[in-house]
Amino acid sequence: MNSRIAALFAFCAAALCGPASAFDMGKMNTILKTGQSGAWDQRDEGETYVLDNDSNPASIRYYFIKPNAGHEGTRSVSVELDFRDEAASTRGGLIVGFDETDKSYYLFVLSPAGELTLFQRKPDGGKILFKGKAKGVTDGFNTFTLVEADGACG
Repeated sequence: MNSRIAALFAFCAAALCGPASAFDMGKMNTILKTGQSGAWDQRDEGETYVLDNDSNPASIRYYFIKPNAGHEGTRSVSVELDFRDEAASTRGGLIVGFDETDKSYYLFVLSPAGELTLFQRKPDGGKILFKGKAKGVTDGFNTFTLVEADGACG
């Protein structure tokens, strides 16, 4: 599974190895590392950050950063996904509403075939809240954006 990522504040995948360099992902630069970490190979390909996982489709890692306070109801976040060497488990997306106390969150994911899923994780387990089809998913970069309106994402 390959995903190219640009400009996001939370992404479902992970890495904790060598230093990040040429790609510019703002606050994320301090936590995005390059090198091998478990099943994940994290690479700097110039302006993009690439995550490869060809060995363990069940391996999921998470990047988290805290959003800027005082902007509630007006925030947006996006990720550009470029799926390559796809597998049945290939997904990319965004986590929102992460609660540090109970580790709950919402996870929006997109597959290369355009399957869109909203998953809710709570301390007592998780469940799928929505599953549908996104229009316009193509080969190459696809921009996945969440926009907060009046304190809720839409």
